[in-house]
Amino acid sequence: MVGGFCIWLIRILGTLGFGRVGMGLGDADLMVAVGAVLGAGPAVVAFFIAPFCGILVAVWVFLFRKHREIPYGPYLSLAAALVMVVYCPIEAKFGPGLRVLGDVVWSFITRHPVG
Repeated sequence: MVGGFCIWLIRILGTLGFGRVGMGLGDADLMVAVGAVLGAGPAVVAFFIAPFCGILVAVWVFLFRKHREIPYGPYLSLAAALVMVVYCPIEAKFGPGLRVLGDVVWSFITRHPVG
């Protein structure tokens, strides 16, 4: 659900910011599936790697085509495949810092209850 939530949030913010639908719900479904197979952490990493997978195609489309929309699903899929290969080194490098950040956020939430 974490991967789908990332796409859903970008969809809502894009719609509010640009006045039109930012992303399709198929992208959210795809990321829910990625999260179900790989887990929440790898799904978030794939979400942040996907733009780098599509940047060259996006620049080419921006420069040479009139139609500026590109499908995002293939780049999400490519990012998920890359995460399957390189997630362990990424998690080893950034995992300890993210755990500390999670502990800080959790302690803030438990000390300052809402309501």
